[in-house]
Amino acid sequence: MRFASRDELLAQLWLRSIRRFHEGFVAALTGPAPLPSAATFLPRYCRAHPTDYIARAAPIPGWIDEVVATASGVVLDEFHARS
Repeated sequence: MRFASRDELLAQLWLRSIRRFHEGFVAALTGPAPLPSAATFLPRYCRAHPTDYIARAAPIPGWIDEVVATASGVVLDEFHARS
């Protein structure tokens, strides 16, 4: 797959990372012990996906907050639709 620009590539990587994180986090919240599962999910996720946090390797573009908010909203809408 080719990307039109570096910004587009970074946006797609952020979206993939956010979706992966939110899917796992929502799954942790829907399990039998949601609070402990959610609390331990973040460190487990970070250890399992060390390269997903691309901000360490590249400057954070100014539009990233909008991308995060949009992706978070989509994941939350999907979660509410399942409930």
